Amino acid sequence: MSDKIKLKMAHVQGDTTLDEIKLVAVCRDKYKSVSLCIEVNMNIPIADIKLYDSERFVDAAACFEDAQKLGIAIAGAWNERKDTATARLKTAIAEAVKQFDAVMKEPASRDRGQKLARILGDLEDSARATK
Repeated sequence: MSDKIKLKMAHVQGDTTLDEIKLVAVCRDKYKSVSLCIEVNMNIPIADIKLYDSERFVDAAACFEDAQKLGIAIAGAWNERKDTATARLKTAIAEAVKQFDAVMKEPASRDRGQKLARILGDLEDSARATK
């Protein structure tokens, strides 16, 4: 399964990836509505959060605060997922650099190549795990 996302809307067209997408909850108090949007140069709405089943404004107003909480939680969870994966990869890279420096400071030996290959393999595993 590809992580590529194609956008084809009236004023927005193009491709992006799941890793590039940042979600925001756009809460419009005047209309008592909450939309999940992809944040790029502008907010592109992709979903509305509707916690009522009528088209009555009074019902929308009664659920608005909870819809806000849900929208913010969904966007936060999505964005945190990406931030956590990036942080794990940065930590793995920093650890690999430390290990590489330690191996290179050792006197030359037959197993140096094996140690470096293991470090590289561990780093590749970490990179795959973040996708």
